[in-house]
Amino acid sequence: MEEERSPLEDAMRQLFQAYDIDRSGYVDFAEFVKLEIRHGIEQGDIKRIREAFPQMTVADRLGMRRLKFADFYQSRLRSYTDSSRQSYSETLQRVPTDEELTKLALVEAKRTLEERARMGPRYHPELRQELKNLFRNWNFAGGGKLRVVEWIMARSSVESVEDESIAAVSEKWLGEDSFRTADVTQAGAISLDDFLELSFKVLGAIFMEVTTSLQMLRQVRLNIDGQWRGGVATVKVALHLMHEANFQAPGRARYDPSAYAPAGVLYLPAALVRLGDLTSVLRLQLDLPSNVCFSAFHRDNSGSSKAAIVRLTEAGLRTLVEDMSRMPEASADFGLYIKNIRPKTRNLKAFRPQEEEACAAALCFQTGMRWILDWEVQLLSKGSKVQSKPRLPPDLCLCLGDALVIKIPAADSGISASVYMDAPGVLSVPIRQCTSKDKKNVVATKSDGSAAAAPSPEPPAGPAPQKRGRSARAVKARGPPAETQLVFIAQGEGPSVLFVELSWDQLEEDLSGNSLLGIPSSDASVARIGPMKVTVQRQQPFRTKTAGAAAWWNGQSKWAAKPIGGRGKALGAGSYRPMSAGGSQRPQLDSPIQWPQSGRR
Repeated sequence: MEEERSPLEDAMRQLFQAYDIDRSGYVDFAEFVKLEIRHGIEQGDIKRIREAFPQMTVADRLGMRRLKFADFYQSRLRSYTDSSRQSYSETLQRVPTDEELTKLALVEAKRTLEERARMGPRYHPELRQELKNLFRNWNFAGGGKLRVVEWIMARSSVESVEDESIAAVSEKWLGEDSFRTADVTQAGAISLDDFLELSFKVLGAIFMEVTTSLQMLRQVRLNIDGQWRGGVATVKVALHLMHEANFQAPGRARYDPSAYAPAGVLYLPAALVRLGDLTSVLRLQLDLPSNVCFSAFHRDNSGSSKAAIVRLTEAGLRTLVEDMSRMPEASADFGLYIKNIRPKTRNLKAFRPQEEEACAAALCFQTGMRWILDWEVQLLSKGSKVQSKPRLPPDLCLCLGDALVIKIPAADSGISASVYMDAPGVLSVPIRQCTSKDKKNVVATKSDGSAAAAPSPEPPAGPAPQKRGRSARAVKARGPPAETQLVFIAQGEGPSVLFVELSWDQLEEDLSGNSLLGIPSSDASVARIGPMKVTVQRQQPFRTKTAGAAAWWNGQSKWAAKPIGGRGKALGAGSYRPMSAGGSQRPQLDSPIQWPQSGRR
């Protein structure tokens, strides 16, 4: 039968729990000394401040740097009965009775809790308890640790609170970088102590008042209370990762299973239905930086689509989880394939290319040279005789009126082009132009890249010519294919950053049906030309008749007078090239460029 405790012991236990900040069942050395010093400052008791360390040393008989309840009990009794202690001798001029000791312990327990509330989030007893309640709610898989999926779903639950101030806290508190910070052992799971430590730092940095943090935590807890009670159903998904691959046009894409390395297994909860949450889980699970994005595909075994591979979208994620929940025994066949890993576009904005007809006024400012980059040279290494990866031109510096031209695939190639750049002003918005490859036989083209209809000449009089095989001349007479290019006109002084992203992700589903392997292509289906920094300045190198002249970048270190693959001579080290941002030296022209007859000086 349990022995009944005295009122004094109950009061001492309340005081002990007030000193036990981390609820470990012990009063640690640092906890005891810090609270004793703060009590001494509050009460103006110099001796209590001075004796905080010796008092802990005397009470800690085993040298463990922490006190059990029995040792703490005896330590407080010695303090209360010490007639020289200022805070107590003013109240009692004699040895106190048990009833008086009980009142002293209860008063000190109350003061200790109030002092802890003033010491910040780490010491606030109610705030600490709210964090523990949230931890238990979010740990729906059990085990006493928050794993990657639980962490991201916790972030999602905070974002679901209808309060903008609370939603703004979620990324700093429960974001991907926060998980890596809290996971000090790199075990892929966060313990309660690590969670509390991170929470105290984040909440203390965001909220000035502890009461504001406490109110926020209570609102979050009420919003999710019982949401995942009883656990969350999960399905097992195999992960396959392709780290790096060269870009290839869709018609030449390869399908090699060895390009995808097994990357473990993900237990996907049925409650995770937001694509942004899944991408965060995958980044943490695959140990990818938080500043990258990627393409994700899953194998379709539902029989509802002819495509072997389906690109993962917001709408398709819910369907995927439902399909896997109905067929858990075949969930391993629902593998996720990750490819096209690339940096996020944080400081650049997407700009939709404008058609040439709508930008006639802007094109009037194009009075200088055209510096041309070809996507086939930069991404497919067309015309390159070296094995090194193509490079972008360094220190690209244009003059006002020059144009940076980036050739992109034609509209009917299935490859889409997206432009990302900082605010226009230095360079114009991208202007889409469609031209013919054959300058001698210019073919009018529509804005979508298709050839415009031209009037057919009348057939000559006389007998019909005898049909022959298709000759090169006959093929040429049909008209060369149209080229598409993006034009950026230098219209203001200063620096500008941009890149062009080419993608045929949307074709992976159709092309995967031609492959019996049931995987995405083993070549990259997204690539970027850039980012590149372009500086525009008024100061011009010495030029003669340069309006409309063009130079092509060879993908390594030189500008050429003709497109790569032609007979044009590459411009050497002393050849004409855009100035560096701080250069003013007159360049030498030793290239075979044929300058137009009119231009500016």
